[in-house]
Amino acid sequence: MRIDFHSLTGAYVLNSLPAFERERFEVHLKRCPMCAHEVAELREAAARIGAAASMTPPPELKDRVMAEVAQTRQRPPEVSADRGRRSWLPAASAVVAAASMVVAIGLGIQLGQVNQDLNDQTQAREQLALQYERFANLVTAGDAELVVTSIEGGGTASAVVAKSHNSALFVTHDLAPLPEHLTYQLWVLGPDGTHSAGLLSPAAGTASEALLAEGVSDDTQLALTVEPAGGSPSGTTSPVVILPLQ
Repeated sequence: MRIDFHSLTGAYVLNSLPAFERERFEVHLKRCPMCAHEVAELREAAARIGAAASMTPPPELKDRVMAEVAQTRQRPPEVSADRGRRSWLPAASAVVAAASMVVAIGLGIQLGQVNQDLNDQTQAREQLALQYERFANLVTAGDAELVVTSIEGGGTASAVVAKSHNSALFVTHDLAPLPEHLTYQLWVLGPDGTHSAGLLSPAAGTASEALLAEGVSDDTQLALTVEPAGGSPSGTTSPVVILPLQ
């Protein structure tokens, strides 16, 4: 099976590659300046994210968000048209580099969980490659911004926001696992209403989880709540984290 080494930089930085694949990638890395440059930037971005200052929303914002989640009628998630694809290039700015690391975390953890069966690996990698291209388009947008904050109860939430794409990539780090009858649900709160962006059910030992939130615009906020398994039509608990995206 031919391996596209250029797509494995994020997984390599996150130590998510199987041992045999990591060895082959390191051989490739010695003779590929572009991959070596991208690995260096991703490592630097990881350090930036680790050192990023968390912002704590004021109590009144949390109360208002909870009221909106509980009372606003849910509308169906918006699906944006395919905006075309762009080749992944090494990041040129600190913001894009840090945003790229968030993408690498979201995809790299999935690569590390792929079944070792070659057929399963091939299918999973093809799907992840498509996701990577879509995420790359988002984080290389001219208006891409990175937002980082802490989660109540432990962990960190990050979002790469590109309002020109009406999207935000939401990634959690070290999110506490929940009992089987509960799940995390991400909400997009905007001037046009509230809608669910999907569910997160981290297993014990899972470092990161990721969701792509659609329908992001000015005055949008992301809120993560704990809901019954399968999700809720509207939020039923106080958010464990709120990310203002203004």
